[in-house]
Amino acid sequence: VLYVESTTKADDAALASAVKRAGNVVVAAQLTAGASSEDAVEWLRPLQDIESNAAGVGHVDVHTGFDGVARTLLPREADDQGGALWAMAIELIRVGDGLPADALRAMPQAVAIGNRILPVTIDPDSHLIDSKSASPEHLRASRLSIDYIGPPGSFAPQTISFSDVIDGRIDPQLLRDKYLLIGATAATLGEQVASPFIHSAQGGRLRGDLMPGVEVLAN
Repeated sequence: VLYVESTTKADDAALASAVKRAGNVVVAAQLTAGASSEDAVEWLRPLQDIESNAAGVGHVDVHTGFDGVARTLLPREADDQGGALWAMAIELIRVGDGLPADALRAMPQAVAIGNRILPVTIDPDSHLIDSKSASPEHLRASRLSIDYIGPPGSFAPQTISFSDVIDGRIDPQLLRDKYLLIGATAATLGEQVASPFIHSAQGGRLRGDLMPGVEVLAN
């Protein structure tokens, strides 16, 4: 869920206050670019009051291959100004472990989250970011393979309705001490991508099942 546009002042302030009280909320950002190749690539970031009260900001971009299937996640991405963000999946683990932002480190063949080591595939190309600092940083392209537990709908037993939570029909104890991902699962409400799982459609064709972005994040 991208909170990039303001609504009413009272509602935005109430959400920012709730994020601050929780103390462990990671909010989403997404890279965007114009139609022209000359247009700048920049971040769609949360409203400032929400971002400043969040425990972290992570990107929710999903990397798809030449066939449109989501098999990997880019652990870190940067805009044209050199502003780099870690993936929300990585920020979630960092915040859940109670670690500071500097606990995330890029290693030659891995990403470190504190003492956790995630192996990644490194591409030969790299991009210079933060070139004006005393110690310029190179952002090397890397990919983290998504280890899917199953086809779309595999998390159905752990999925609850957002409206049921708001209306008080869910026992809050069910959510305690768990990673809670908030997003749209209906096809008309959010972006969906093809998963590696395929099935036979009419005419003998193979078709990939579409998976909501929040379910890709859960995997």
